Amino acid sequence: MLLQTISSRLPLVRSIETYIILPSFITNRGEDGHKFTVIANDLIPVKPFETEVIPMGVGQRYDVIVEATAEVGSYWLRAVNSLGCGANENSGLDKANGIIEYEGAQSGYPESTPGSYPPLCHDLPSSSLIPIVQHPVDKAGFELAAENTLTVGTPNKALTAYSTDPVFVWSLGGVAIDVDWENPTLLRLQNGIKDFSPAENVIRLNRPNAWTYWIIQNRFKLAHP
Repeated sequence: MLLQTISSRLPLVRSIETYIILPSFITNRGEDGHKFTVIANDLIPVKPFETEVIPMGVGQRYDVIVEATAEVGSYWLRAVNSLGCGANENSGLDKANGIIEYEGAQSGYPESTPGSYPPLCHDLPSSSLIPIVQHPVDKAGFELAAENTLTVGTPNKALTAYSTDPVFVWSLGGVAIDVDWENPTLLRLQNGIKDFSPAENVIRLNRPNAWTYWIIQNRFKLAHP
């Protein structure tokens, strides 16, 4: 999280610039005096659309185009705290932000003013995120039932096999996943190893080459697990 210092200065010339935005908390992203043209969501190309604010949670990614058509100067690239999702020491309305700087701009803090940032805890509407290449999924045969439901536990601090201090863990089906990062699951599968400990919480699917739906209902404010 950005608490005390400016994250960085990004140079901007009078052209079209493309950036990837990554969040460190649940925030609303915006650049004073500019709009974003969203072209991809989580590495999936989408039909381009404009927006002034992008609400984002931890782990989300957006590819955007910024048209550098404003007056030469410096502008705040803000990460405004989404009050509907939780508190953060950095409101996003002060100097703990990135700076977009046009070529030829004077040094110093920007004097740009923020736009309107909704306090709601929400994502961009799914109706705006239309994949360019679509893969319709057959929903036939999918039924929500007790035998295919896993309970997501609330976060708690605990020691794991690979941590020296307590860390936050979330349980899935009563077990919190504990992975050896030097020997990850996919690497072991590639090497022909198919035996996993209960702590690794591997869920086996018995239908190869078939779509599997996962509906995750998060009852916690943070974008986890």
